[in-house]
Amino acid sequence: PVVARFAANHRGGAGHRGEQGPEAGYIGGLVRNVFDQYSQPENRLSHALATALHEDRAILKGFLRLVGAKDAPRADQLRVVEQRLPGEDADEADLPETEGERRGLPDICIYEDSDEEPWMLAIESKAQAKTSDDQVNRHLKTLKKRRFEDARLVLLTIDPTPPQQSLP
Repeated sequence: PVVARFAANHRGGAGHRGEQGPEAGYIGGLVRNVFDQYSQPENRLSHALATALHEDRAILKGFLRLVGAKDAPRADQLRVVEQRLPGEDADEADLPETEGERRGLPDICIYEDSDEEPWMLAIESKAQAKTSDDQVNRHLKTLKKRRFEDARLVLLTIDPTPPQQSLP
């Protein structure tokens, strides 16, 4: 499996906090601000990335190439979900953050759930905290239980320290 690790050189984020009225969350009143959905920087990053990958398949195709997912299905065949697993609807997956971590829920799942060869790339964002080997193992274990035996995991992190173990 392809496992990529990207370290950011800076911290910070954009977004509008505390806005009120019909324009709240919109940039110039025309385009929804993808950073206003969450207060935690990690969740803002994940939501913005998931939105971009879902809405623009050229961006998704380029992202898959960037992380080395050469065996990925065509971008138009893939589904992108955030804060839930394939097969769960949004209501099922609406869990407290600690419950999602306990279940091994990646921030973003990009997948094709075909009967013959299910394919998965999971993304975990760590904008403030360090990555833990335990969390990575929970994610991979959860994805294997969902028939994604060869799931790949991309870590987006500010922590340039490699994991203590060799990832699959």
